[in-house]
Amino acid sequence: MNIAIQSDPLPDICQLVRAMGSSLEDFDWHVGNMEAVPWPVDNREGWLSGRELSERLLVEPVQIFWGVLDAFPVGMRTDVEILPWADGNLSVWEPGAKPQIDGARFEIVFWDSGEVLLIGLSEAERVRVKDAFPEARFVGHSTG
Repeated sequence: MNIAIQSDPLPDICQLVRAMGSSLEDFDWHVGNMEAVPWPVDNREGWLSGRELSERLLVEPVQIFWGVLDAFPVGMRTDVEILPWADGNLSVWEPGAKPQIDGARFEIVFWDSGEVLLIGLSEAERVRVKDAFPEARFVGHSTG
């Protein structure tokens, strides 16, 4: 089962990954369908190391309107033929939704500035996230 968090403001990527018991640097990240400020227009899709992502987020706070971040073990960058997307992608809300890129450890989907979905977490990670964000809900029967 996946998790959705609806809050204002939304937790940022660092807070989410830290709540899971990890850090950004533990992964390589594929970014897709990124609509955020500030965020370079020429980097809406593609690969970033955890360090690169962390450094980008340290410069100034980033507000993500839409976006998909897939976490991979460091060094496991695959060819991505179909880019992951959020805007209008209702399949991310379906029971049993999985990361959109095969091999991703988990996926973070920012949905229309108002919700963030965590897809593909382990049971232990789900429990930690729910403890850190009491407003989080398990997604399985709702459509978002």
